[in-house]
Amino acid sequence: MIYQSLAKCVLDRLKADIGTGGIYQGGGWTLVDGAYNNLASPARTQRPYIVYTFSSEKDDSQTSDEEIVTVTFNIYHEATVGTDLITAIIDRLHGDAILQAGRIPTFGFHRHIMVLPTNGYNAQATECLRQSVDVGPLDTSTVIATVIYEFRISAQAVSP
Repeated sequence: MIYQSLAKCVLDRLKADIGTGGIYQGGGWTLVDGAYNNLASPARTQRPYIVYTFSSEKDDSQTSDEEIVTVTFNIYHEATVGTDLITAIIDRLHGDAILQAGRIPTFGFHRHIMVLPTNGYNAQATECLRQSVDVGPLDTSTVIATVIYEFRISAQAVSP
């Protein structure tokens, strides 16, 4: 699994959302205080913020190494301010594919074909598809939204 490459392509896609109402505009985070690829909240951040993680499951064939990759976005925000901003962030993660010819999104992850950096496996990725969204209280002061996407990575064997 090429997690470092995945982390980079997810962060690059988040930072590509520079349109009106986007997550990242003018060279900085706008809707969120930041996006982090780790398992714990960053030190001294303002809310809302995104933490994204990966998991994968092998689905190999005789001629290819394949992974079904799950990307989980957790969005943390203050419980006292409601869910309007969290909803806007979820919408930006989803993107606008359904409004575009050919269903290719100009921002967001739903139906976005993940572009992996050059890697030693010559791996290619398929389009992301949203699997689920869950919004609810984490504790008395925090709301968490969890948005899950899946896609496949495939590295074909070199012909003998």
